[in-house]
Amino acid sequence: MKQRLQDGRWTFPPPLGYRAALDATGAKTIIPDEHSAPLITQAFEEFATGLHTREQVLRKVTQLGLRTKKGKLLSSQTFSETLRKPAYAGRIVIPDWNIDVAGKFQPLVSQPIFDKVQAILSGRTVAITPRPRSHADFPYGALLVADTALNP
Repeated sequence: MKQRLQDGRWTFPPPLGYRAALDATGAKTIIPDEHSAPLITQAFEEFATGLHTREQVLRKVTQLGLRTKKGKLLSSQTFSETLRKPAYAGRIVIPDWNIDVAGKFQPLVSQPIFDKVQAILSGRTVAITPRPRSHADFPYGALLVADTALNP
């Protein structure tokens, strides 16, 4: 198993957006799923712009039909884990076995887009998402100003 991973061959169940198949030599591999792969790609590309929050992107791809392999809606945590998987950029990374190699399967996103998403998720890049000015529980909060600075 370790040798197959070092050779760039996927040995685990396919991640969301991929399905199991055989390559030209008859070896097991993963290929993009025709339904969910474009939605995963779209999620990465939209989140990489920095204009949308993770929840906004998840909501949009869910409305477009992205579901788990069992047909259920993706949770926020599952979606966050999906955005962190290097397999979508065509890499196999197993830190416990010191493996970080290019996979012999088609990536769903380019390495620069994947790196940009990782930078946004880790806070190294500032997202441009607008800050909500009001909260549903406090509709007049922006109008109230504490005057403690004026009258101590």
